[in-house]
Parts: sequence; structure tokens; C-alpha cells
Amino acid sequence: MTDYKNALVNIMRQLNIPYTSSNQDWEIEFADKSRIAEFINFFNTLTDPNEKHVLMSLLLASYDDYLAEDANVNQTIWNAIVSLLDKDLNEYNDILDHWAIWNELDELELFDITPAVRAYLNSKAS
Repeated sequence: MTDYKNALVNIMRQLNIPYTSSNQDWEIEFADKSRIAEFINFFNTLTDPNEKHVLMSLLLASYDDYLAEDANVNQTIWNAIVSLLDKDLNEYNDILDHWAIWNELDELELFDITPAVRAYLNSKAS
């Protein structure tokens, strides 16, 4: 089992998420907007880069769900996520590129989180 797979299994166990190896798109499947604050707090306890990567995937998917379902967006949540990203931005480029979907121009095809991720990445590129 790879280090990333071990980290995934470990994070899911610690968060009491019933992950199995047959779960595809696990971060989408287990995203939970009601647990974002818990995920942020838990993230701050982690030291393993692979575990942080796993949890950041879950956190961004959860925030996407939050944006899709909540008309009253709380910028404080996004700011807390950004502060986590800022600590090790290069570690999360693959996840952020996934959510940014740079090659998609049709706004109807974007994730709800896409504009925030694009703005964040563009601010870091300047």
C-alpha cells in the first residue's frame, strides 16, 4: 500500500468515514459541508504531508458542497481554507487545478468552488 493510500485510510478512520478501496471519487462521496469546521481543526493537528493532502481534498469538496447549497456564503470559511493552503501551496497544486478546471470557459460547467479557486491561484501567480 502506498503512503498516500495509507494516509487516506488513516484519515478516513480518524474521521469515522466508512471508506473502502472500492470508493471512487471518495472526496466527492464523503464531502460534508456540516463538518468543514471539524475538518479545518483536524487539519491543524496533522503533520504528515500525505494526510494533509487527503484532508485538503475532502475539505475542498466539502466547501464546494457548501457553496452549492448555501446562498449565504460565509467568507470566513474560505479564508480559513486559504490560510491552510498558504502554508504549503505547492503541496496542493494538483487538487487546486482539479477544482479550477482551467480549460473550461462555460460558467455553467464550473464547480461552485471554481471561481474562488481560480481567484486564489491567480492572486498567487502575480
